[in-house]
Amino acid sequence: MRKTIKSKGLWGIIVILLIASIIVFSARRSLPEKSKIADMQEDLISTEKAFDEKMKADEGKRLSLDSLSIVNINDLPHFSFLADHYLVVRFSEVNCETCVESIFSVLEKSKKIDSTRIILLVDFRSEAFLRTFVRLNTIKFPIFKYPALNSFLNADALGYPYLFITDKDGLNHDFFMPVKEDQQRTIAYLNRIKLIFNDQK
Repeated sequence: MRKTIKSKGLWGIIVILLIASIIVFSARRSLPEKSKIADMQEDLISTEKAFDEKMKADEGKRLSLDSLSIVNINDLPHFSFLADHYLVVRFSEVNCETCVESIFSVLEKSKKIDSTRIILLVDFRSEAFLRTFVRLNTIKFPIFKYPALNSFLNADALGYPYLFITDKDGLNHDFFMPVKEDQQRTIAYLNRIKLIFNDQK
């Protein structure tokens, strides 16, 4: 009887030690993950601040809409700027591809802005790349070639895709840099600017 009690007591101690070991191991394992997340958040805040500084200089600049060259790869050989405002998606073939794809994913899911009020301003060298990208992402928006070398937009220097609004006179405002890890932030931006598009023709 005493042996049985001692045996049960020993097994109880072993189980407690195993549980304690698992808890300690899990806690140690979670520390690097938390540290990594904290570093990512810090980098994101730093990038957003840098973009804010760049885009301040771009607010109020004018884009010559008539001089933009349309790229006829999605059955849109011609385009006339008839609306009061357009949401511009600015990206380059050297940008993070998943970052660009994330923008179109949010635009498709949210439906905040009418698709006829969205245009793409793209910096690319390879038309084959652009054709493939457009086909894989089923993009139907008008696409205009706008090389970074000819660009007067300071935000281009950061190397990230971004959004802004231009009016029918080419006046630019409401610049925004989406982050693929935080799509709710992009949706909040679209919710804010959709008021600009509500009353236009």
